Amino acid sequence: MPVSIRARLNQMLLFMTVLGVAIAVTWAWWISRGQVLHDVEDRARQHMVTAQAIRQYTETHVREALLADTQQFHPASVPSFAASTTLALLQKDYPDFDYREVALNPTVPAHQPQGWDRVAVDAFRANPDLSSLQSRDCEPGGQRWCLARPLRAKAACLSCHGQPEQAPAAMLARYGATHGFGWQVGEVVGAQVVSVNLAPLWGRVYRAMGRTAALSLGIMGLFFVIMNFALKRMVISPLQAHSDGWQRLASEDALTGLANRREFNLRAEQAVRWAEREHRPLSFIVLDLDSFKQLNDRFGHAEGDGVLRTLGQLLSQSTRHRDLPARLGGEEFALMVPGHDLMSAHQFAEALRHKVEFTVFPRGLPVTASLGVAQWQPGESVAETLQRADEALYRAKAAGRNTVCIAP
Repeated sequence: MPVSIRARLNQMLLFMTVLGVAIAVTWAWWISRGQVLHDVEDRARQHMVTAQAIRQYTETHVREALLADTQQFHPASVPSFAASTTLALLQKDYPDFDYREVALNPTVPAHQPQGWDRVAVDAFRANPDLSSLQSRDCEPGGQRWCLARPLRAKAACLSCHGQPEQAPAAMLARYGATHGFGWQVGEVVGAQVVSVNLAPLWGRVYRAMGRTAALSLGIMGLFFVIMNFALKRMVISPLQAHSDGWQRLASEDALTGLANRREFNLRAEQAVRWAEREHRPLSFIVLDLDSFKQLNDRFGHAEGDGVLRTLGQLLSQSTRHRDLPARLGGEEFALMVPGHDLMSAHQFAEALRHKVEFTVFPRGLPVTASLGVAQWQPGESVAETLQRADEALYRAKAAGRNTVCIAP
């Protein structure tokens, strides 16, 4: 099998491995991201419910008792102070969560809404049916997630935030009569906001992705190795064996195992380019068994085939690695001998003729051969050189057979 096909199979396996890892990592990202955001929203709602419970408890059980003290103002009586202070204590266990309350006309000017908080308050005032608002981009950089709920003035709130003359004297003494008044029952005066720092939570997601990627890479890498081994055993090796067989059928003579005419012509063209490039001699020898038709007629084709097989073995054993013996068809053979000029090729042909004459063929049949030799000339085609060698072979036949002739 050509290397490119095996490489393509490996590329396909590698692509499937990378695709599998990418899918696993993407899946881990979406699952982890969704889980983190779900946990954030759920925890933020819990913080919000906690803050509202603290506010309600303060309004019901704390505020009236502490406001009865006309000599001193107690911040613990303020629902927003109680909720904010308690949730601040919870930050020891939930450091990524922050709670705050903002108001359009706060008693403390620092509690004026800014940025996204103001957007949330304006949205609640514009749409009275809106009960909550959340955003994953509530601060620059997109590293915080926010949940807001509206603060609506209740009748009990007006004892402190209605008109200054109705407010406790201790409160006025502390904060003055400028801010935090004029509220109306049911009016959206501010918002409760839970803010979550997403940066460390994304760190959890990235670590989960890293673990998933490492595990997936290991699993898919093992899959790649197993599939590569299985493909080699069950696909590549059988195809390689079949391909080798096809190549042999396309390039070898089935009877003798020598190169066939197609392979000989192909290799001869390559040898001509080599001779041109290296300025080296190149010669061709054609060989034809003498009276082979009579041998076939007398002893049968099976014996004739045995003679051809034996001659093929003789030629293979008598040539160098770079030489190429071939069966062109019937009883006609050819040899390509790179590096041989006409004289050395003639000597080589004579040695072959002698070996054929004294080789013991099946059933001791007497076999001789006639040979023609030609040296390739610059500018000459392979066919033209072989034609001259054939003409030399015909002269050898005409001279009585079992001889070698060279082309001029």
